[in-house]
Amino acid sequence: MARPSPSSPTGANGKPTVRVLSRGERASAELSRYTAAVPGEAAPVATGLAAANEALRREASSLAQKTTPPTTPPSGLGVRPGALSGTSPLGALTGHITCNGVDYPVGRNSSAVLDRPSVASLKQSRVAPGGALLLQGRCFGKAPGQVRLVGGFPGGALVLTPSIWQHDTVFVDIPSTAQSQSPDVLVQLIDAQGRQGTQQRVAWEAPAQKMQRMEVDSAKVWEVAQCQFPGISGGQCNGVNRVKNYGWMREGGLLDRPWVPQPGELSAHHLLYNHDKPVAPFRGRDTYTLRAPAGCTVDRTYGGQVSGAALEEAPISSAIVSHPDGRSMVVDWTANYCLEVGWALDHDWQCEAVFASRKTVLNCPAGTSLLP
Repeated sequence: MARPSPSSPTGANGKPTVRVLSRGERASAELSRYTAAVPGEAAPVATGLAAANEALRREASSLAQKTTPPTTPPSGLGVRPGALSGTSPLGALTGHITCNGVDYPVGRNSSAVLDRPSVASLKQSRVAPGGALLLQGRCFGKAPGQVRLVGGFPGGALVLTPSIWQHDTVFVDIPSTAQSQSPDVLVQLIDAQGRQGTQQRVAWEAPAQKMQRMEVDSAKVWEVAQCQFPGISGGQCNGVNRVKNYGWMREGGLLDRPWVPQPGELSAHHLLYNHDKPVAPFRGRDTYTLRAPAGCTVDRTYGGQVSGAALEEAPISSAIVSHPDGRSMVVDWTANYCLEVGWALDHDWQCEAVFASRKTVLNCPAGTSLLP
């Protein structure tokens, strides 16, 4: 039986009457409640890295301004180049070790050996192109040396020239063009005499990928994974593919009338029809998967008003749209747009839900071409 419009005149003696029993909540222009897409915008990442680099540089400058340890030990203390032994003349509590032209205090009973650079700590903004490193320790020497990153770089190592070099503080920038084929990197400090200090193992971070926002027709990127038909209901979901279930059922007849979506429109139509007794609102869940190249994630999904005879003046049925991850969509719908349609003493009942999405916004790697 064809559906008359809700605006059809009320009548009797064979004239059709239509009464709206209940209506779904009015949907906004944007139906989506979505999970934020994976960050990928190049500009915010670059801005944050620049700020982190500057903060690390300021810290290095402040440390470098500290007073350099004396090159002549205090009176009464003995000095041994490189090492202390039990026979060294010591003061009451402390002694000194001379390394790279700088004297470092040590405990009285220490057997410490200090004959080459010793890196005690390493700070970084990011161990990645455009990042920066701050090394602290002892015995770096007053004359500038170099910092090497050993790993999957061309030639096996990336040699860096520090912009700040003190006996205990070194700051160095990583070029924005640096590339490594391996995530494992060793940070080495080499003093002016070519002596290598203690190594620090770090993880090389891949550069942030440049992304582009793409607005596309929803029907071209969403594939129907599940179109749910609770109980005796039926209907269809239209995306890249189509899933439908129409036909006569045990407790009533479902209209064999396919829902026709607009070009480029993702849509889902669920209907329960009974010519003997009223039907109650019902609900279900449809799921979709993103049909787009790897690296693309959904930013948001837009919905719009549905046109058609019975829904021409009615709100879209209740629907909550979510994106549990960057490449899926879940639509929890409620078929609460219900009609009683009758001619004189003959009445039929139906409840239905319609969800439609015309546009989807994706974040994709720059240069991505979507499937036709």
